[in-house]
Amino acid sequence: MTAGNLLAAEAPSAKLFGMVVVIDPGHGGKDPGSHGKFKDAKGYELEVVEDEYVYDVARRLYRQVKTFGGIALMTARDELQTKPIDLPPDKVIPRDDREVYALNGEVVGARTKGIRPRITYANRIFIKYPKHRVVFISIHFDSTPNENLTGVHIIAPEKGKTDLSNSLASEFRKAGRLRSLNGAEYNPIVIDGDRDHGQRRIFVLREENKIHQRVLIELGNFSNASDVWRIRNFEVREQYAKIIAASLASLNKFPLARFH
Repeated sequence: MTAGNLLAAEAPSAKLFGMVVVIDPGHGGKDPGSHGKFKDAKGYELEVVEDEYVYDVARRLYRQVKTFGGIALMTARDELQTKPIDLPPDKVIPRDDREVYALNGEVVGARTKGIRPRITYANRIFIKYPKHRVVFISIHFDSTPNENLTGVHIIAPEKGKTDLSNSLASEFRKAGRLRSLNGAEYNPIVIDGDRDHGQRRIFVLREENKIHQRVLIELGNFSNASDVWRIRNFEVREQYAKIIAASLASLNKFPLARFH
């Protein structure tokens, strides 16, 4: 590393220098994902759709990564929404189907077929940046039958490194945002496919995804009224992005060998 690069790496604005963050906003296009409902001040029932809100968090994380000197890439994009949306919580981000894959520009699809372009894109990025720390973060918002489950939980790959999962859990714990049940922390990290904890297999986390440091984040539970409020609040969405960025900065202090 040259003297100039060393100074850049040590600067406060370069906490993510040398890191490539592949951000995967869940669902989109033909696949809206889960949803939650709430009543506004006039008593009208409004629907909060997963894909629009996790995309907004993804845009905020994208901005954070670039601000701190990292390389930010997204597996899907909405070319008409290039910035986060700062609406008050009593308004909703309207559902659209504009999201397309970064891989080929096609409209985002659903199910396993809809996941493959994300993985292919991630693998190309991994190959393109062999000397960088490359991480993969898929952002979602869960819907579980238990309305008492609240907060963020993390799904780690069955096979792969867990430094990223642990770093995320640490930062969300500091912020008091980790998943809890009746006031007690509840399985904040679950391994992909762990049936004992009710976790189905998630294709985007499988070994087909060659990025070793990969994770899926569920930012809340649509069955929980507090979580539905939080995801509607743009300040909380900004906080989520900052927490994720802080976990990446912490992870970026480790030697590169831990990423390969």
